[in-house]
Amino acid sequence: MTTDNQQLPTELVRLQDAPLFIDSAQLDRFYDAIARPVSRQGNTTVILTEETVKSIEGKLSAEAGLTFEAAHLLPHAPEGHKCRRLHGHSFSVEIFVSGQVDPQAGWVMDFGDISRAFAPLHAELDHRLLNDISGLDNPTSENICLWLWARPLPSVPGLSRIVVNETCTAGCSYSGR
Repeated sequence: MTTDNQQLPTELVRLQDAPLFIDSAQLDRFYDAIARPVSRQGNTTVILTEETVKSIEGKLSAEAGLTFEAAHLLPHAPEGHKCRRLHGHSFSVEIFVSGQVDPQAGWVMDFGDISRAFAPLHAELDHRLLNDISGLDNPTSENICLWLWARPLPSVPGLSRIVVNETCTAGCSYSGR
């Protein structure tokens, strides 16, 4: 495989014979699971073969993006810090599950099942003052990630990572390790 230090052709990377073409949307979705060792430069298209995909022990990661609107303030921020004042965000949450691809369904998990499992937590968070929720007295993105991870998601086997973004440029990720 190509490493981050090697130059890539601008059009494509060929890893093995008999390529399986993966478009950029699929590549973005499965980058962590499949193409982590491949360097991406500009609009490089990565070509994977079925052999390469099979060599990843049959595990993929699927992700469902969810949102909630909420207000919070960070009581432990320094005096005068803008986050110490009451303010709100359109939070986005990404829930990742890893596992075997079901040969019949063709997926790791139905995204609808992930959304349904998150629904009770959404009801607890959406349009609330996060500081009023038990366990979120200091609702930083990091603490929201940990709070979500600790909540029972019994119908989400293979939960592997949670990402919470409070803005399009600020957030955090927790993988339980």
